Formats: sequence, C-alpha cells, structure tokens
Amino acid sequence: MSSRPTLESIKRISTAEELRGAMSHVFQDAQLSLSGHRKLVVVLKNIFDRSIELNQEEFFALYFTKLINKILPLKKGEKAADRIAKFCSAFVFSLTNDDILRKEEEKKKSQLDENVDENADDNAEDEDNPDEEDTYSTLFIQYLIHHLLRGIEARDKSVRYRVVQLLAYLVHHIGEINRDSFEALYTSLMKRLNDKEPIVRIQAIVAISKFQDFNLDGFEYTSNTRIGSENVRDSLMNSLVTDENAEVRRAALLNLSKDQNTIGAIIERASDTNMINRRLVYSRIVREIGNIGKLDFELRDFLLRWGLNDRDGSVQAAAVKMLSTYWFEAEGKELLNLISQLRVTESDIAATAVFKFFQAQPDELAKIVIDDSYWKELDVNKAFLLRTFYEHCNENNLYDLIDANFPESIELANILEKYLRVRVNNFYMDNATTNAYDLQKEKLEAKYDEHFEEHDQLKEAVYDCEVKHKQLHARYLQLVEETNELNEGFKEKDEFYENDLTDLEFIIEQLLEVAKEFDFSDEIGRRKMLQIIRKSLTEDRLTDKLVSVALKVLRKISINEKDFISMSAEIITDIRDSFETEEEFHSAISGFAEDDDEDEDEDEDEDDDNSKSKKRKVQPRLPPDDIVIRCLIVTQHALELVEEPSDNHVSLGSIYSGLVNYAINCKEKHKLHLLGLTCLGLFSLIDKNTAKDAIETFYYEMRSSGEEVRIIGMKAIVDILSKYGASIIAPSNWFMYARLFYKSLTSFKMPKLQCIVAEGLCKLFLADIFNSTQSPDGSEESSEYESEKQLFEAIILSYFHPLTVNNDELRQILAFCIPVYSFSHPQHQLRLATVSGDCIYRMFNDQSEFVKHQSRLLPSNVVQQLIHWCDPNNLVNLTQFDIKKQTSHVWQSVYMLQAVEQDTPRSVKRAIINNLNKLYLTEELESKVLQGLLDAVEGTRQCFETKANDPEYALDKLNTRNFDSFQHFVQDLFEKAVEREKKEEEKTGRSRSNSILVELDENDYETEKSLVKEEEADASVKDDVNDGEDADHEKADTTEVKSEDENEDQDDEDQTKKDGLNKSLEEIDAMLDEEDEVEYDISMEES
Repeated sequence: MSSRPTLESIKRISTAEELRGAMSHVFQDAQLSLSGHRKLVVVLKNIFDRSIELNQEEFFALYFTKLINKILPLKKGEKAADRIAKFCSAFVFSLTNDDILRKEEEKKKSQLDENVDENADDNAEDEDNPDEEDTYSTLFIQYLIHHLLRGIEARDKSVRYRVVQLLAYLVHHIGEINRDSFEALYTSLMKRLNDKEPIVRIQAIVAISKFQDFNLDGFEYTSNTRIGSENVRDSLMNSLVTDENAEVRRAALLNLSKDQNTIGAIIERASDTNMINRRLVYSRIVREIGNIGKLDFELRDFLLRWGLNDRDGSVQAAAVKMLSTYWFEAEGKELLNLISQLRVTESDIAATAVFKFFQAQPDELAKIVIDDSYWKELDVNKAFLLRTFYEHCNENNLYDLIDANFPESIELANILEKYLRVRVNNFYMDNATTNAYDLQKEKLEAKYDEHFEEHDQLKEAVYDCEVKHKQLHARYLQLVEETNELNEGFKEKDEFYENDLTDLEFIIEQLLEVAKEFDFSDEIGRRKMLQIIRKSLTEDRLTDKLVSVALKVLRKISINEKDFISMSAEIITDIRDSFETEEEFHSAISGFAEDDDEDEDEDEDEDDDNSKSKKRKVQPRLPPDDIVIRCLIVTQHALELVEEPSDNHVSLGSIYSGLVNYAINCKEKHKLHLLGLTCLGLFSLIDKNTAKDAIETFYYEMRSSGEEVRIIGMKAIVDILSKYGASIIAPSNWFMYARLFYKSLTSFKMPKLQCIVAEGLCKLFLADIFNSTQSPDGSEESSEYESEKQLFEAIILSYFHPLTVNNDELRQILAFCIPVYSFSHPQHQLRLATVSGDCIYRMFNDQSEFVKHQSRLLPSNVVQQLIHWCDPNNLVNLTQFDIKKQTSHVWQSVYMLQAVEQDTPRSVKRAIINNLNKLYLTEELESKVLQGLLDAVEGTRQCFETKANDPEYALDKLNTRNFDSFQHFVQDLFEKAVEREKKEEEKTGRSRSNSILVELDENDYETEKSLVKEEEADASVKDDVNDGEDADHEKADTTEVKSEDENEDQDDEDQTKKDGLNKSLEEIDAMLDEEDEVEYDISMEES
C-alpha cells in the first residue's frame, strides 16, 4: 500500500506486504508531531484488528518491534524517538483499555442472562475463567515486553535508555500478563536501578515506581527474586538517598509514593546538595502531602530550618511561600493557629519563620492588636507573637505600631517583675518536694558523670576492641536503667517542670527579648529594669537561656562594657557566696583561687600547728557543683558579650584563674568540664597569652575525649586561629595540629564533628590563614605547606567520599564552601588546580577507600566538577582581559595528565582525556606557558606509546581523537601566542614575555614542585629558579624608558636571562617525564 492508510483502505488489506506499508505510514506520521497521535492510534488499532482477521497478528507484532528497533540507537533528546515512544504507549494503553471495557460489557451481559441470585457469585467465578485466557492484545503486549527485555542489558547506553524508557511508558498500561513475563520485567527493571548511566537509572525509577500501584503483597513468585510493595519502596528510597546524580534523586523524589513510610526520607531532600531538588520539596512535594497537620513536628521544623536558611534565594522563596501561603491558608489564615503549629517552645527556627511571614504578608501587621487584656493573658504563643512583632517593627522602623501596642519602659519592667515573681513562687511552692527534686537531679548528674567518663573510654574502645565495647555498653544500659528508676518517683514534678514551668519561663524569655531591644531613655525605667535583672540573675536560679537573654539586657542598660563586666563579676561573686554562712564569708574568686593552693598551704601548716588551726578556720569550703555551674553559665554568657581585651577588665583575670581552671580540672564531672572548656575558649578570644596556652589544652583534651569535648575544642581552635592567625602555633608543633584536623575530618563515626571541622577549615583557607608556600630561601617546601596541602586535599576528598553520603549537613557545607573559596581569588583556584591530579588518583586507584567502600562515583563526574571549580570564568572581580590570562586550567591539565600516566584505571584515563576540551585556554596566555603544556601533552602521548601493550593504557578511537584534538588546539593557541608576542615586541621595541614568564616561574612552578618528591630534581631546578628570580629583580629596576644605547645593552642582558630561563624550562619538562615516582601518600594517615 503506497498511500496513507484510511479506515476504508484498511478493510481492503489482504496481504502482509500491505500491512507493512500501512504500519510504516503510521509510524512515519507519528514521529512528526504529537498532535495527531490520537487519530493514528485509531488507525493502528484498525490495522491490528485487520491483521487478526487475516491471521497475521504474529507478523504485526514482528514488524511493530522492527519499527521500534529504529529508535533504540537514538540518543536522549532526539524528538522523533520520544514521539514514537509516546505513541507506542498510547497504542498499548488503548488496547488495554478496550480489553477492560469489553470484559466489563461481557460480564454485565452474562449477569443479566442469569436470573438466579443465589448462584450469582458462583456463576461470576465460572465466567471469570474465560477472562483469564490470553487475548490477542495480551499476547501482543507480552511479545513486545519480551522483545524489549532482550535489549535492556545492551552495551550501547542509548539502547538501554530507549528500552527502559519504553518499558516505563508501558508498565502503567500493561494490563494482564503472565507471571513469567511479570517477573522478568520486574527483575530487569530492578537491575537497571544500578545502571552506570544516570539517564537509564532515571527511566528505571519511573518504571519501577508504577509497581507501587500494584497489589504485590500476596504475589507468589517462582524465582529467587522477592517481589513486593515493600521492596519497591525500599529500592526507590535507596536511590533517593544514595544516588550521586541529582536528576536520579529528583526522579525518585517525584515518583515515590507519599505515605508514613516514605515521608521522612522525602522531606530530608530539603537538605539535598542540588538546588532544584531542594526547591521541589517546598514548591511541590509539601503541597502533595497536604495539610500541615499531616507532618510531625520534627519534619515541620526540619523543613523550616533548612528552607529558610538555604543559601539559594529561590529555595528560600519557595520555603517562605509554603509557610505564608499554603500553611497559613490551611490554618484558616489565623496567625496564632499557625504559630501554635510551630511549637515555639521547642523550635529554634520559629522566630525566623515568623519574621519571614511578616515580610511576605505585611498586611497582617495591621491586624495585630496588643491591649491591656492581651498582656494579662499571655501564653507561649501570644508571648512569642508579642516578641517577634516588636522586633520586626523595631527593625523596620514601624514606630507607630510600637507606640500603639507597647507600654512605657517602667510598665514593661513591672510586667516582667510580676512574671518572675510567679516563677519563683511556683518554683518554691513546696520546699520539701523541691529539695527532693534537687537531690534527685544531683543523683542523675552523678550517674551521668559516671557515664561521661566511661563514654570516653567507649569511644576509644569502639575502634580498637569489640569486647571492651560490649562491656561498656552493658554498663551504659545498667546506668540507663538506674536513671529510669530514679525518675519514677518524680513523674508529677517532672510534668510540672516540663509543662507549666517551661511555658512560664518561655514567656519570661520573650519579655526579656523585648526588653533587650526596648528604648530605655527614661532613667527611672532603666534603673527599675537594672534592679530586676541583677536580682533575678543572683537569686532566681534562671535557666541557661534566661541567663543569656538577661545578660544581654544588662549589657544594653549598662553605661559601657567596663560597667557591664563589673556588674557581671559582682553577680558571680554573689552567687558564689550565696551558699556560705556569714561567719564563713569569702569572695567567690578568692575561694576558687585558694583552693588551687590547698596542698601548698597544708605543707606550710605542718611546721606550725597554731597556724594550721587558724587556716582551717579561715579556709573556705568548696561550693556545691550547682553553684559552680551557675557561676560558669553567667561567665560564659558574659564573655560572649565582651569585645575589649582582658587587660581592660582586671576582674576577668581572677575569674579565669580561679573559676575556669577549677572547672577544667574536674574531668570526672561532665557538665563542669564542658562549661570550663567553653569559657576557656571565650577567654582566649580576648587575651592572646591565654590563647597560646589554651590551644594546647584543647589539643590534648581532644585526643582523649568523646565527641562533645572534641566539638567544643575544635570550635575553640578554629576561633583562636581565626583571631590570631597560624603564627600562634609554634612551627615545631604545626604538624600535630594539622594531624588533629585531618583525623577529625576523617572521623566518619562522628558526623557532627566532621561538619565543624570542614566548616572551620574552609573558613581558615578562605581567609588565607592557611596559606603557606615555600620556605623563604626557596630551597624546599615548608612542612606547613605540605600539611596544609594534605588538609586541602582531605576537604576535596570528603566532598566525594562514599561514607559522607548520608551526612547531608557536611555535603551542604562543602558544596557551598569549596566553590566560594575557589571563585574568590586566582591563587585559590590555582591551589585547587595543583591538587586535582592527586585527588583523582587517590579516589580511583586500587587501594583507595573509595574502591573499598564500593563507591558509585563516576570519574567523568569528578573530573567535570574539578574543572568547573578551576574555571577562570567563575572568578569574581576580574575583567575579561585578566580572566584570559589565568593559568589555573593550564596547571590543572598538567596535573591531571600526570594522573593519566599513573596506574589509574582506564575509565579514569578516558574521563580525563574526554574532558580536556572543557578547559578554558586562550591565546592570551604566554607562549612559554603553552609550550610547557604542549610538552606535557607530548610526554603523555609517549607514555601511551611506551605502554601500548598494557590494556589499562589502551584508548579507543574516540579517546584518541579527543586527545589529538586537544593537542592540535593547544598547538594552535601556542602559534597565535607567539605571533601576538612578536607584534607586541615590534610595538614596544622589546619583548615583555620574559618578565611575565619569570612571574609564572615564581608563582606557578613552585606549586608544581609539590607533587615531585625527588631531591635531586629539586636541587637541580633550585638554582635555575633563583636565577630567574634574580633576573626578575634586576629587570624590575628598569622601569623608565632609557636612551637607545641603554636599550641595546638591556636587550643583550635580557637575551642572556632568556637563555638561562629556557634551560630552567627544560628542567621542568624533564621532571614532567618522571611522574611515575610521584608520591600520593598522605603522611598524616595512620600506618
């Protein structure tokens, strides 16, 4: 049949050849546009029916699959192939739908023919038997599925992609197929979830997700493969969480069913490293889930915390819209109802959420009315709204709203005093019960201290001795049981503390937050507030949060910082002295200081009994731990508000020598010890001498303690280095601190510590605090440089490491900090370029941790990411002219070619070679630099020729063509650069290439030497480098245009320097030929 088939012409078809022509016409039209598919499906169904009438249904199925085969080799994005795939799906859906309608009609007709109601069910079962027979449509679909499954493991990735794409379209419409076909389809698609190509995995996820709609729980399977809805869900969740490709995770995110089993993993994608995935959670997934009440508080808080703090503006906007539109409307547009859903007493992000709400819905501000009755009936939600409303109005200069809703300062002080009095009255309403509760708390603290001491042992034992781990774990369970027993007798008191008292303290905290920003220009109101704050800090046993906010209020109403420190010291003294009787009165500071000298005093007393007796009368006894803890809490929060050096505050020295030192030495008391270390870190920031001693204290504490101590210590060390620079560490001790950073960053069993270290290191590198280069004489690399280089490599490796795949916080930190560091300065980008080859080698060599942990990381993804980070076009604050002169990609290509020449897998070599064309190289670069790159490329070519018999060095035609293309490209740039330099030389009368080359020799070549460890090579190049430097200094003196004779003399001198420089470059090329001896080991690792 040569003409386009119509319904009339189809009826006249009588041969297989005519069927072939008609089908070809249909497929030809189907690939042109989607708009005509509905009509074409009707035409193809009629051709299918005609083939059945002619007993040619097998020919129809055979030729249908032949036509399908034509699109299988086509790559992703080919529109004609996508249209044919959708057409096939529509055709199969139509066949399945017709079968369903036919069976329903037959069933209804047979039921009408039966008039006996009693036997209706039996008759229905009997009539179901014919339905179970395979129809022509079912047979055709089974044939099509089996045909496609033959290519699902094809070598060509395009074939695999098209096969899985077609199956993904067909799965939802397959209707009834036999058990064997179903098992084969299920098993094959499950395998494709681990395909090496992301595009195949995406289609496999789409296909497998359709099985969620099937009832598989009662499915009886014959193979070893377990088939069930739970397996489908687990497989999709695994792809959602662990797949390194963002589009694959996105496919799982959008296709995974939303129920109680999956909603937690879905919401966690709010911390995904990909911005689009994070935004989809807020803009689409949350809307699909529905009402805010369907989410647990933890999930709501997680969504707000990650969304409102997201570094991407579009994600933040989506999170704000979710809050201010979807959730607000779901709560009937009642702001207090929305606030109640945030659980403000438990959430740290609730305040930020309400501030964002006010910004998104400014009209709601006018609807808020705070009158006298409002102040008298405060609850946690009203108090929270009161505080956030005031802060928003104050920050945005909405003073009319403040004047209309808030009282004078003296009245605010009176309101705060009333609530503080209520708290005290409730707290001490039952003296006996309160004392018993305090006693019980002391027992709990003692048990926790015991656990804390053994917990440190447990941390060390986990890595060394499994038996010891079990013993300590059993002891820990025993302590937990004892703690639970102690808690049994105080349930009612606990409920009071957890509910009523907690709510009351939250209301007081909100009032203090308002006071912190309030206008105290009225002296009477200021003095009243000062009196209330000092009294409450000294006598009311405030919680940690209340102490922090109260001290901020005290700082605001103080005259200056010296006045604030003086009052804080007096408060600490009053707290210390509150436990003593009048006869034993001693100041808090002297008491702690004298305790340190106790042993010394006793020795002196042995010589004089009378003196000993007197000293016993005057010597203060040690205060209880709860008093010391209260003093430390006030000290900590007061130090957080101090900016001036400690020399300006004499009282601080006494607090440090007595109070803080005592707490640090109480290693057996968990809370005391942690507070002491925290205060030590804060003291270090206002006194350099203290910092020098403190940094060593933190080092030794971190080596022998658990994660809590390590986190405090790491934060303090980073703060000290940020404040005073790396020079505060003695050069002889630098390596041990670098090793501490390295071991902490690779402590995969302590994910929170990893985040702290990663963020701290990124800050130190970004601020160039870690920026060591060669030793001053240029003779050899300094130990600081080598240590910092290894730390920087560890940061890059942590970003890709398979063991960090579940540490979303770490991935987010590194995904933000590494690009910020790299794009901020050319030297930063150059540093990253110099470690690229080393990082690639360490990820993919046979002994790599990545290989041991079966990483699914693709070499091409790593190479492309490193190239992107080193792209000069991403640098900020540079003109296009300066960007074209950057050499980061030149050096990156050299180091990556070194990795190619090493014993890396063939897939890595191919990935590097195939991505060389993505490097940004321009003719504006110096010809000498391009010549060096050409030599490196030629050296790599010679390496391939030398090792041609090694299968790991075998390149296919595509790799060879890409490598040749890159070499020709660099050669072309080199020739253009030479021509440009000649023209510039003619214009200026002299060549400027030497000075630029010497500068490159000083900056870039020094970084290259970090990978080459041969001492002989270093020694041979050193003299040439120094010659180049001397030439540069001599040339720098000639900055003005001289007479013609002087220029001629200068040209002769430049030629001599040029000859020496060429000799130096020859030495560089010689070193590039010897990369086989490059050492990739990190010396900071354990042997």
